[in-house]
Amino acid sequence: MTDLAFQLHRRSLLTLGGSAAALAILGLAPVRALASSPVRFVVTDSRHPQSIAFARQWAASTPLQVTDGLTRLWREALLPHWQSDAPGTVVGMTTREVWACLAEQARSHGVRSTASPSHSLVSWVIG
Repeated sequence: MTDLAFQLHRRSLLTLGGSAAALAILGLAPVRALASSPVRFVVTDSRHPQSIAFARQWAASTPLQVTDGLTRLWREALLPHWQSDAPGTVVGMTTREVWACLAEQARSHGVRSTASPSHSLVSWVIG
């Protein structure tokens, strides 16, 4: 009986995990609709497979990995981009905390942001 309970629980868990991943990828549609200009950068978090799958949809964009350091990402890529007034939107699928930090930094430079929450991750647009 215990083996059967474990199998049902495991099957349910796998089904829920697959559904969550599908929903995260579906979060791409609202992001595409909100991007007002071509996407220049896509911010990802390698700790989350959904984030990596999201980034694959933006193959023509420059990927930025938050695990390399959020401050470094900000100083070396995003701040120079926004200071230059170059065209291009920044998108990502990260944790809410990462998005909140980047959105606040963007706001302080007069750049708007929009987010679409999906479970533990948020797909977002800044620009």
